Amino acid sequence: ADDVLEIMADRGVKGSFFPTGNCFRVERYQPVIRDIIDQGHYLSAHSDKHLLLCSYGDRSENYVTKDSLARDIAGMEAELEKFGLTKDQYRWMIPPYEHYNQFSADALRELGYELANPTEGLVTGMDWMGPEHAQYCSAQQLLDNIWNYEKENTLNGAIILVHAMDYPDRTDEDRLYTHLGEIIDTLKAKGYGFKTFHDVMAVEQK
Repeated sequence: ADDVLEIMADRGVKGSFFPTGNCFRVERYQPVIRDIIDQGHYLSAHSDKHLLLCSYGDRSENYVTKDSLARDIAGMEAELEKFGLTKDQYRWMIPPYEHYNQFSADALRELGYELANPTEGLVTGMDWMGPEHAQYCSAQQLLDNIWNYEKENTLNGAIILVHAMDYPDRTDEDRLYTHLGEIIDTLKAKGYGFKTFHDVMAVEQK
């Protein structure tokens, strides 16, 4: 994530970050988390333990109860609050696996959260998969997905998910975040700007 922050700082761009509560507990990640906050990026979380909320096969099949989900979110909140954040600062979140149903969406909203997902049709969130996965896409394929999507739909209002992690089954060149500078530079050249969920909340308050 240090590399990602440097790339963004060099280009004057802010982003939105959603680690899990487990990441907050890892000592070597904590200075980076502090840098995310201090540099003005949006920081929320992606749940505490990264629970799968419902089945992939039958989306109506719940894997959590309201109580178990509330306990997980309480753990997430405890980690965020150690960094001085309050819920009004991080209430926009991306649910774990970006996969949920009406039950879990309602339960999260009852806990005070607004839910965001990567833009449908963009598959950059698959950047964690190694070549052994059936749905593996190389970094170049993911870049092509961004540019093809932009050509057909534009990227106005789009949420582009990039994992800032060194997944062991991908080489440095095959990690999408390695190409983040190229993505930002190309989008800027096309006239796009960049917003965070700080900006979303500022609009909501007007």
